[in-house]
Amino acid sequence: MLEMARGILVQVADLESLSLPEEVRGRLRIGAVAPVGNYVLPELCAAFMRRHPGVRIEMRIMPSHDVMEGVRNMALDIGFVSSPVNSSYLKAEPWLRDGLVISAAPDHPLASRGTIPLAELASEAWVLEKTLSSERISFTVEALKYFVSIDVVFEADSVEAIKRIVSKCGVLACLSRLTVEEEITRGELVALDVPELRFTRILSLVSRRDTQESHVCHTFRDFVRDYGEMNDTQNDINYANKS
Repeated sequence: MLEMARGILVQVADLESLSLPEEVRGRLRIGAVAPVGNYVLPELCAAFMRRHPGVRIEMRIMPSHDVMEGVRNMALDIGFVSSPVNSSYLKAEPWLRDGLVISAAPDHPLASRGTIPLAELASEAWVLEKTLSSERISFTVEALKYFVSIDVVFEADSVEAIKRIVSKCGVLACLSRLTVEEEITRGELVALDVPELRFTRILSLVSRRDTQESHVCHTFRDFVRDYGEMNDTQNDINYANKS
Protein backbone atom coordinates (compact mmCIF):
# COMPACT_ATOMS: atom_id res chain seq x y z
CA MET A 1 0.00 0.00 0.00
CA LEU A 2 2.83 2.36 0.82
CA GLU A 3 4.45 1.82 -2.58
CA MET A 4 1.10 2.37 -4.32
CA ALA A 5 0.57 5.58 -2.37
CA ARG A 6 4.01 6.87 -3.33
CA GLY A 7 3.27 6.07 -6.97
CA ILE A 8 0.07 8.12 -6.73
CA LEU A 9 2.02 11.04 -5.24
CA VAL A 10 4.33 10.99 -8.26
CA GLN A 11 1.31 11.36 -10.52
CA VAL A 12 -0.12 14.14 -8.33
CA ALA A 13 3.18 16.05 -8.55
CA ASP A 14 3.07 15.79 -12.34
CA LEU A 15 -0.54 17.02 -12.38
CA GLU A 16 0.43 20.04 -10.29
CA SER A 17 3.20 20.91 -12.75
CA LEU A 18 0.72 21.05 -15.64
CA SER A 19 -0.11 24.64 -14.67
CA LEU A 20 3.23 25.48 -16.34
CA PRO A 21 3.43 22.86 -19.09
CA GLU A 22 6.60 24.22 -20.68
CA GLU A 23 8.52 24.31 -17.41
CA VAL A 24 10.20 21.37 -15.67
CA ARG A 25 9.61 21.76 -11.97
CA GLY A 26 9.35 19.67 -8.84
CA ARG A 27 11.52 17.85 -6.30
CA LEU A 28 14.11 15.24 -7.24
CA ARG A 29 15.66 12.84 -4.71
CA ILE A 30 18.98 11.37 -5.81
CA GLY A 31 21.17 8.72 -4.20
CA ALA A 32 24.75 8.22 -5.38
CA VAL A 33 27.98 6.48 -4.48
CA ALA A 34 30.71 8.85 -3.31
CA PRO A 35 32.74 9.18 -6.54
CA VAL A 36 29.65 10.19 -8.49
CA GLY A 37 27.93 12.19 -5.77
CA ASN A 38 31.00 14.19 -4.78
CA TYR A 39 32.82 14.62 -8.09
CA VAL A 40 30.33 14.36 -10.97
CA LEU A 41 26.79 15.18 -9.89
CA PRO A 42 27.37 18.61 -8.27
CA GLU A 43 28.33 20.11 -11.62
CA LEU A 44 25.55 18.26 -13.44
CA CYS A 45 22.92 19.25 -10.87
CA ALA A 46 24.03 22.88 -11.01
CA ALA A 47 23.73 22.89 -14.81
CA PHE A 48 20.33 21.17 -14.62
CA MET A 49 18.97 23.69 -12.10
CA ARG A 50 20.22 26.61 -14.17
CA ARG A 51 18.27 25.20 -17.09
CA HIS A 52 15.22 24.39 -14.92
CA PRO A 53 15.00 26.91 -12.03
CA GLY A 54 11.78 25.31 -10.74
CA VAL A 55 13.58 22.10 -9.75
CA ARG A 56 14.62 21.35 -6.18
CA ILE A 57 17.17 18.57 -5.63
CA GLU A 58 18.00 16.49 -2.55
CA MET A 59 21.10 14.33 -2.94
CA ARG A 60 22.39 11.67 -0.54
CA ILE A 61 25.84 10.06 -0.67
CA MET A 62 25.76 6.38 0.32
CA PRO A 63 27.06 2.93 -0.61
CA SER A 64 25.60 1.19 -3.68
CA HIS A 65 23.51 -1.21 -1.60
CA ASP A 66 21.82 1.66 0.26
CA VAL A 67 21.21 3.55 -2.97
CA MET A 68 19.50 0.50 -4.50
CA GLU A 69 17.43 -0.05 -1.38
CA GLY A 70 16.38 3.62 -1.36
CA VAL A 71 15.25 3.43 -4.98
CA ARG A 72 13.51 0.12 -4.37
CA ASN A 73 11.42 1.44 -1.48
CA MET A 74 10.85 4.76 -3.29
CA ALA A 75 12.72 6.88 -0.76
CA LEU A 76 14.85 7.93 -3.77
CA ASP A 77 13.72 8.76 -7.31
CA ILE A 78 16.92 7.78 -9.06
CA GLY A 79 20.29 6.34 -8.10
CA PHE A 80 23.88 6.02 -9.29
CA VAL A 81 25.72 2.88 -8.21
CA SER A 82 29.04 1.13 -8.82
CA SER A 83 27.94 -2.41 -7.92
CA PRO A 84 26.02 -4.92 -10.08
CA VAL A 85 22.25 -4.54 -9.87
CA ASN A 86 20.47 -7.84 -9.24
CA SER A 87 16.90 -6.96 -8.32
CA SER A 88 13.62 -7.66 -10.04
CA TYR A 89 12.34 -4.34 -8.68
CA LEU A 90 15.04 -2.22 -10.31
CA LYS A 91 16.11 -1.41 -13.83
CA ALA A 92 19.68 -0.35 -14.48
CA GLU A 93 21.40 1.16 -17.47
CA PRO A 94 25.17 1.56 -17.92
CA TRP A 95 25.98 5.22 -17.51
CA LEU A 96 29.64 6.01 -16.94
CA ARG A 97 32.96 4.19 -17.08
CA ASP A 98 35.39 4.48 -14.20
CA GLY A 99 38.59 2.78 -13.11
CA LEU A 100 40.72 2.17 -10.05
CA VAL A 101 43.91 4.20 -9.69
CA ILE A 102 46.81 3.63 -7.32
CA SER A 103 48.09 7.09 -6.53
CA ALA A 104 51.19 8.40 -4.81
CA ALA A 105 52.85 11.72 -4.04
CA PRO A 106 55.10 13.04 -6.84
CA ASP A 107 58.19 12.50 -4.65
CA HIS A 108 57.33 8.89 -3.81
CA PRO A 109 60.12 6.45 -4.90
CA LEU A 110 57.65 4.64 -7.17
CA ALA A 111 56.29 7.78 -8.83
CA SER A 112 58.91 7.78 -11.60
CA ARG A 113 58.66 4.06 -12.31
CA GLY A 114 57.01 2.75 -15.44
CA THR A 115 54.83 -0.32 -15.26
CA ILE A 116 54.73 -1.86 -11.77
CA PRO A 117 53.30 -5.34 -11.13
CA LEU A 118 50.85 -5.36 -8.27
CA ALA A 119 52.92 -8.02 -6.47
CA GLU A 120 55.76 -5.50 -6.07
CA LEU A 121 53.51 -3.29 -3.94
CA ALA A 122 52.95 -5.92 -1.26
CA SER A 123 55.31 -4.26 1.23
CA GLU A 124 53.91 -0.74 0.79
CA ALA A 125 51.84 1.14 3.38
CA TRP A 126 48.29 1.85 2.24
CA VAL A 127 45.66 4.50 2.88
CA LEU A 128 42.19 3.18 2.04
CA GLU A 129 38.51 3.99 2.32
CA LYS A 130 36.36 2.25 4.88
CA THR A 131 35.31 -1.30 4.04
CA LEU A 132 31.85 -0.49 2.60
CA SER A 133 33.50 1.30 -0.30
CA SER A 134 33.28 -0.65 -3.57
CA GLU A 135 36.74 0.71 -4.43
CA ARG A 136 38.15 -0.78 -1.23
CA ILE A 137 36.45 -4.11 -1.90
CA SER A 138 37.63 -4.28 -5.54
CA PHE A 139 41.20 -3.42 -4.57
CA THR A 140 41.24 -5.94 -1.73
CA VAL A 141 40.01 -8.73 -3.99
CA GLU A 142 42.79 -8.02 -6.50
CA ALA A 143 45.55 -7.33 -3.96
CA LEU A 144 45.01 -10.50 -1.95
CA LYS A 145 45.78 -12.52 -5.06
CA TYR A 146 49.37 -11.27 -4.68
CA PHE A 147 49.68 -10.05 -1.05
CA VAL A 148 49.73 -12.12 2.12
CA SER A 149 48.16 -9.11 3.85
CA ILE A 150 47.59 -5.40 3.23
CA ASP A 151 49.37 -2.95 5.53
CA VAL A 152 46.59 -0.37 6.02
CA VAL A 153 48.00 2.51 8.07
CA PHE A 154 45.09 4.92 7.68
CA GLU A 155 41.37 4.52 6.93
CA ALA A 156 38.76 7.22 6.39
CA ASP A 157 35.28 7.81 5.03
CA SER A 158 36.56 10.96 3.34
CA VAL A 159 38.33 10.67 -0.01
CA GLU A 160 39.63 14.20 0.45
CA ALA A 161 41.33 13.20 3.71
CA ILE A 162 42.91 10.19 1.98
CA LYS A 163 44.27 12.32 -0.86
CA ARG A 164 45.81 14.75 1.61
CA ILE A 165 47.50 11.94 3.54
CA VAL A 166 48.92 10.51 0.29
CA SER A 167 50.28 13.90 -0.78
CA LYS A 168 52.02 14.43 2.58
CA CYS A 169 53.30 10.97 3.38
CA GLY A 170 55.08 8.08 1.66
CA VAL A 171 51.97 5.92 1.33
CA LEU A 172 49.78 4.66 -1.50
CA ALA A 173 46.03 4.81 -2.05
CA CYS A 174 43.68 3.02 -4.40
CA LEU A 175 40.73 5.22 -5.36
CA SER A 176 38.20 5.78 -8.10
CA ARG A 177 39.73 7.59 -11.07
CA LEU A 178 36.89 10.11 -10.89
CA THR A 179 38.08 11.22 -7.45
CA VAL A 180 41.76 11.81 -8.32
CA GLU A 181 41.63 12.98 -11.93
CA GLU A 182 42.02 16.67 -11.07
CA GLU A 183 44.96 16.14 -8.70
CA ILE A 184 46.74 13.97 -11.28
CA THR A 185 46.17 16.60 -13.98
CA ARG A 186 47.60 19.32 -11.70
CA GLY A 187 50.58 17.16 -10.78
CA GLU A 188 49.66 16.96 -7.11
CA LEU A 189 49.37 13.17 -7.29
CA VAL A 190 50.84 10.56 -9.62
CA ALA A 191 48.97 7.54 -10.98
CA LEU A 192 51.02 4.35 -10.94
CA ASP A 193 50.67 2.06 -13.93
CA VAL A 194 49.63 -1.29 -12.45
CA PRO A 195 48.57 -3.82 -15.14
CA GLU A 196 46.37 -5.85 -12.79
CA LEU A 197 44.15 -2.81 -12.22
CA ARG A 198 43.68 -1.87 -15.86
CA PHE A 199 40.02 -2.74 -15.85
CA THR A 200 36.92 -0.63 -16.28
CA ARG A 201 34.06 -0.45 -13.83
CA ILE A 202 30.62 0.46 -15.08
CA LEU A 203 28.64 2.97 -13.04
CA SER A 204 24.90 2.43 -13.50
CA LEU A 205 21.83 4.61 -13.30
CA VAL A 206 19.02 2.81 -11.46
CA SER A 207 15.28 3.36 -11.05
CA ARG A 208 12.21 1.27 -10.25
CA ARG A 209 10.74 -0.95 -12.94
CA ASP A 210 7.09 -0.81 -11.99
CA THR A 211 6.57 2.80 -10.94
CA GLN A 212 5.72 5.73 -13.14
CA GLU A 213 8.61 8.18 -13.31
CA SER A 214 7.90 11.84 -12.60
CA HIS A 215 8.42 14.37 -15.37
CA VAL A 216 11.36 16.01 -13.57
CA CYS A 217 13.03 12.62 -13.00
CA HIS A 218 12.58 11.63 -16.65
CA THR A 219 14.05 14.95 -17.80
CA PHE A 220 17.02 14.60 -15.44
CA ARG A 221 17.65 11.05 -16.64
CA ASP A 222 17.87 12.27 -20.25
CA PHE A 223 20.15 15.12 -19.15
CA VAL A 224 22.69 12.92 -17.35
CA ARG A 225 22.49 10.23 -20.02
CA ASP A 226 23.88 12.75 -22.50
CA TYR A 227 26.78 13.43 -20.12
CA GLY A 228 27.57 9.72 -19.84
CA GLU A 229 27.65 9.28 -23.60
CA MET A 230 29.87 12.35 -24.02
CA ASN A 231 32.25 11.15 -21.29
CA ASP A 232 32.56 7.70 -22.85
CA THR A 233 33.36 9.26 -26.22
CA GLN A 234 36.10 11.39 -24.63
CA ASN A 235 37.53 8.34 -22.86
CA ASP A 236 37.71 6.51 -26.18
CA ILE A 237 39.55 9.47 -27.73
CA ASN A 238 42.00 9.62 -24.81
CA TYR A 239 42.63 5.88 -25.02
CA ALA A 240 43.26 6.10 -28.77
CA ASN A 241 45.72 8.98 -28.26
CA LYS A 242 47.63 7.02 -25.60
CA SER A 243 47.78 3.99 -27.90
